[in-house]
Amino acid sequence: MRVEKESAGKPYKLPIDKAGKYDVTVKAVDKAGNYSAASTVIEAGAAVKPGAGLLYSIVTSLWFLIIVALVLLLIILYLLRKSIPGVDDLFADVSGVWKSFMVREHMEKESGTRPEVLSLQGDIKEELGFFDAISRQRELNPDEKRIKEKLEKCLRILR
Repeated sequence: MRVEKESAGKPYKLPIDKAGKYDVTVKAVDKAGNYSAASTVIEAGAAVKPGAGLLYSIVTSLWFLIIVALVLLLIILYLLRKSIPGVDDLFADVSGVWKSFMVREHMEKESGTRPEVLSLQGDIKEELGFFDAISRQRELNPDEKRIKEKLEKCLRILR
């Protein structure tokens, strides 16, 4: 690199793009061609591209804002669950799935029931939950009633 006299006395940034040890030699030359040189070894840390920290901050902030917005949306939906059709059923379904998961975990620990049976029980409970959600909105047709009864019978047998 050549630095002209206009830059003399000013800081100069070396174009280092990766971490490591570098030999740096500085040579000063006057108009008559006389020169003086000095060398040293410098160690550079990991290079950080300009703006990389800013990009990380922006992405992190966006994820944080998205999570906060989703939490606020869930809180609003929960508060308005009685006045908006279908929202109450959504919370009931989510609650039912969570409860069946917790019951399954508890049963597995307490009774030593095989995981396959617990999984089947959970699936049946989930299906029964869907029938319950439908029956809150309308009356089940005969086929749906028959299927629900069979699922309830299977669940009783598995218990």
